[in-house]
Amino acid sequence: MSFRIEVDTENQLVRIRHEGEMSPEEMYKGRSEVGALLKHHGYRRMLVDTREIEEGPDTLSAFELSSSHRQDLSLQVRLAILVTPLLEPNARFSENVANNRGFQVRVFLDEAAAIAWLLA
Repeated sequence: MSFRIEVDTENQLVRIRHEGEMSPEEMYKGRSEVGALLKHHGYRRMLVDTREIEEGPDTLSAFELSSSHRQDLSLQVRLAILVTPLLEPNARFSENVANNRGFQVRVFLDEAAAIAWLLA
């Protein structure tokens, strides 16, 4: 498994950290597990940290994932995605796709800014 999930009770959010290789199957599996934890805890904040992955998803995979958030997430969930500058362009595309489908998604390079946005 190339991801770890943590429940942050202080900030009432669920964090998923992807590392190494990140296949589309891992992305869907991780989102499904986080979605279940969000529902279980009654939280509406999700932080996705992709700063330790080797390569981001290609454009089609990013589109498909961002288009299908309703499979696992409520529209009330705020989703912050932490990326490296190298992954930012594709992540911005994913952000746009998700926002066009009614989700509150933002891409960040800085973790403190991501958490501040989630808590706002």
